[in-house]
Amino acid sequence: MHEHHGHAEEPETARQLTAALGLTALVLLVEVAGAWRSGSMALAADAAHVLGDVLALGSAAWAANLALRPPTARRTYGFGRTGILVALLNTVVLMVISLGIAVLALLRIGHPPAIRTLWMLFPAIVGLGINSLIAWRLHAASERDLNVRSAWLHVLGDAAASGAVILGALCIAWTGIRVVDPLLSLGISLALLRGGWQVLRRTAAVLQESSPEGLDTTQVAAAMAEVAGVHGVHHVHLWSIGGGRRAMSGHLVLGAISLPEGQRIARTVEADLRARFGIEHCTLQIEADEHCNACEPHEHRQGPARRARKRVAGS
Repeated sequence: MHEHHGHAEEPETARQLTAALGLTALVLLVEVAGAWRSGSMALAADAAHVLGDVLALGSAAWAANLALRPPTARRTYGFGRTGILVALLNTVVLMVISLGIAVLALLRIGHPPAIRTLWMLFPAIVGLGINSLIAWRLHAASERDLNVRSAWLHVLGDAAASGAVILGALCIAWTGIRVVDPLLSLGISLALLRGGWQVLRRTAAVLQESSPEGLDTTQVAAAMAEVAGVHGVHHVHLWSIGGGRRAMSGHLVLGAISLPEGQRIARTVEADLRARFGIEHCTLQIEADEHCNACEPHEHRQGPARRARKRVAGS
């Protein structure tokens, strides 16, 4: 059996999350003060979301730092899955906050209170500026890490909510239509629910050890079979360890060759999978050609000329 371990440790991501946490805590203080002085339901809803951001960024930073620890005898993959669990928790918190905002907004639509628009406007401007900066800094890491993705969605949603609050404050100041405030709150909550649902689906897929998004066993097995010396591939499994790290296991059917030559072919397959699909962790079992008959029935044949030499089966 040939095995390769690749660990994508990213201390820079942990530092960015910690810095974002400090800035978001500042936004929370500003918006809480603004909501208290203005009486704005929309700004209070935004402040509640910022509180969710603080929780999300705090737990995400903790998980990112924890994921940098090396594997142990018990946790052989390290602590990468901690970020997935944190993403799940943060998403649930986000959706609960969103539902609470929606209920309060519906209760206030019929009797919207008077709003001090200046106190509503300036905290929202501060929130928009800082959250836009944080979202921009975290965007790259959010593409490969569900933990950061969850926190990034919190921040991005709050930036959008702050922009909506700014427009709402200007509208109320110019027109005097106070129902704009609870309507904005309702819109913010619906946007948060949509983003939370997307993260929830992706997190559940990782916990169920589904194939990573945009990757399936058929294309990976076909790529493995293209390597010279490989007669067949079967029992291919793909999953995500966490932090965007992809892993796979599979059986390579080789001809009558020496052990060093079989190991060389396995290393070639690993390097190809890492380069083409970003698969960092590969566990490959080498089988002699006579085991080809054990391949699973879902076969992809590559033409009559190569039928006897190569078979690909994905499980």
